[in-house]
Amino acid sequence: EAGIVALGRANRFDLIILGTHGRRGISRALLGSVAEAILRETEVPVLVVTGHAKAPINDRPFERALVALDASDPSRSAMSVAARLSADFGAHLTLCNVIDSRDVLAKAAAYGYDASPFQAVMRVDARKLLQAAAAVPNITLKIDDIVVAEGEPAEAIEHTALQRNCDLIIIGT
Repeated sequence: EAGIVALGRANRFDLIILGTHGRRGISRALLGSVAEAILRETEVPVLVVTGHAKAPINDRPFERALVALDASDPSRSAMSVAARLSADFGAHLTLCNVIDSRDVLAKAAAYGYDASPFQAVMRVDARKLLQAAAAVPNITLKIDDIVVAEGEPAEAIEHTALQRNCDLIIIGT
């Protein structure tokens, strides 16, 4: 992986594309993930393609992309990439923010507190964040949906992408 990262830096690549087995559990723990190591080391955007990905059937590389957003700088960079895909290739976007309220709800329940007002505020704030992200200056985006999901972030993002028939997930990290 160090060679790929160095090559990307030296040649000032715009994008690194990697294939991955998508291992989980014990096999991933034992074998590691080259893709994950590269993601951690490079400043260049990385497109990770899993074994079940299908080749594009037309001149558009992606039809639908889920863009997982939060209030971070990497997330804003991810939205910038998504905006270009939408503007240049007509990709339809689903903007998604995940509220990971599991700990808050468990603690609230332990103390007999009703956390639903807090959750409602979190949902409103998440929707505002997504609506602000959708307003990219000077670019008309094809935004199909704005989704506020709840639960474990990786699972909620994957579930939302599958529900919306997305063929790309864009995440800033």
